[in-house]
Amino acid sequence: MNREKFKKAVADAVVSFARSEAEASIKSIDLDDVHKLVEAQMKNLTDPLETEIQTTTSWWVKIRNRL
Repeated sequence: MNREKFKKAVADAVVSFARSEAEASIKSIDLDDVHKLVEAQMKNLTDPLETEIQTTTSWWVKIRNRL
């Protein structure tokens, strides 16, 4: 086996292994955990905007932050 064929065989083996590991990882994800994570991230994004809405007198800021 020449050098190029060897490199291709190694690369193919690595890609195959990575693909199977990624597939197993994705299949093991619990949808409820993803939902909780997204919910927490949305709270992190919206809480500062809500605080700004409550403390400002600018209608523009209130409208912008609601969008």
